[in-house]
Amino acid sequence: MHEHSSDGFDSIANVGGNTGFDKSDFMGKFRYSTGDHELTLKIVEADEMSEQSYVGLSQASFNKNPRQRYGMTQYDEMDNDASQQSLTYKGSFGNIDVVATSWSNDYHRDWFKVDKANNTKAHGVSNGINNVISAANGGNANAQAILDGTLAVQVKLKHNNRFYTNEGFQLQASTEIGNHDITVGYRDMDDSESRYQWYECFDQSASGTNSALYACSTGYKGSNNRLRETEASSFFISDTLLWAN
Repeated sequence: MHEHSSDGFDSIANVGGNTGFDKSDFMGKFRYSTGDHELTLKIVEADEMSEQSYVGLSQASFNKNPRQRYGMTQYDEMDNDASQQSLTYKGSFGNIDVVATSWSNDYHRDWFKVDKANNTKAHGVSNGINNVISAANGGNANAQAILDGTLAVQVKLKHNNRFYTNEGFQLQASTEIGNHDITVGYRDMDDSESRYQWYECFDQSASGTNSALYACSTGYKGSNNRLRETEASSFFISDTLLWAN
C-alpha cells in the first residue's frame, strides 16, 4: 500500500486554497497451489483527489507570477478511483496444460473544472475560458479583469464525469501430440464507457470573492454525454511442428 499527499506549490489569487493532492494505491496478490494446480487472485485499488485546474494563464499573468492561479479556479478538482480484480488458474491434466483467467477493471474520474465565464459578451469577450485568455493576450482589458477577479461574472464549471469498465475471460490449453505442439485459446471481453457531464455555477464579484456553488440554469444539459458498449470474442489454434535432424 502506498499513500502520498502534498499541499501543492501554486497559490490561488484573492481566495486562497489548497492546490495539492491526496493519493492512495493498494495491491494485494494471493496464491494457492497444490500438486499440479495453482490459483492466483490479484486485487488493485487506487484513489486520487487533486485540487488541480485545467485553466492556464494569460501572458501578463504568467509574467507577473507563473505559480499563481486565478481565483475562479477555486473549485477545480480532479477526483478519480480505479479497481481491478483478476483470478488466474493454472493446471495440468496429464499432458494437457490449462491457463484460465477472468478479470474486471473499473475506472471513474470526474475532473470538475472551469468551462465558461458567462455574461462576458457585453465586455466584448466570448464566454469560453480559453477565449477569455486569448482576448486578454490580445490586449482586451476587460478579459484580463475577468481573470484577475476585478470584474463580476458568473462562472460555469463542468463535471467531466466518466466511467470506464472492462471485463472478460480467457482460456488457453496446450498439449503435445507426437511432433505437434498444439495450443488452443479463447477470449470473451466486454467494454463500456459512460459520460454524464453536468454543470455547476458560482458568482465572482468585482472584489474577487466567490459565492458558493449552485445549480446552473442549464442543469444536467452538459455536452458530450454518451453511453458506449462493445463486446468481442476471439479464438485461435496454433500448431508447431518439430523435426529432429
